[in-house]
Amino acid sequence: MSVKSKKYDGKFGEAYGGDLPNGVHINVVLSERGSNAYAETIRSLASPSKGHVPFLACLGANQLVRPTTIVVNKVTLEDEEYGRFFSGAAQIGLSQGVLDAVKEGYISKEDIEDLALLVACWVDPDAKDETSIRLNSRRAMFDAIVKAIQPVTDTYVQQQLTFYESARNNFYKGD
Repeated sequence: MSVKSKKYDGKFGEAYGGDLPNGVHINVVLSERGSNAYAETIRSLASPSKGHVPFLACLGANQLVRPTTIVVNKVTLEDEEYGRFFSGAAQIGLSQGVLDAVKEGYISKEDIEDLALLVACWVDPDAKDETSIRLNSRRAMFDAIVKAIQPVTDTYVQQQLTFYESARNNFYKGD
């Protein structure tokens, strides 16, 4: 892959998978080897803080996912069960979602060696079903990558311009 192509570099995506209490939210940044974004992605791996330890996504022991995927948790890992859900079900689901994007051609097999993904992942702290967490992580990861790769269309911009004055979410329902 030619780093000059900037096919992936600095692309952002986000997606939500599933419903509460087993929902998962993903933010992803794609970066290409040799770029500033790649350097910052790698630097994040060496920047742990209490309750937030970035790690390389794996399908299991000795099964590092390619493209290299660095995962950072959005919720402080303090509870043993939550930590197990995050490091187990969410990690496998994220890994599967990355590989779904490769399988479906959103990430070219020829480019995976020179590509890194930085993922910020939120798993609902009230989650209880590890299979749902895995499936929701997988869906959210795949969707976030697709959103990052697809160009912003005029239709998308127009939808946002139509919607933005009346925007609401789970945290703001006011006037």
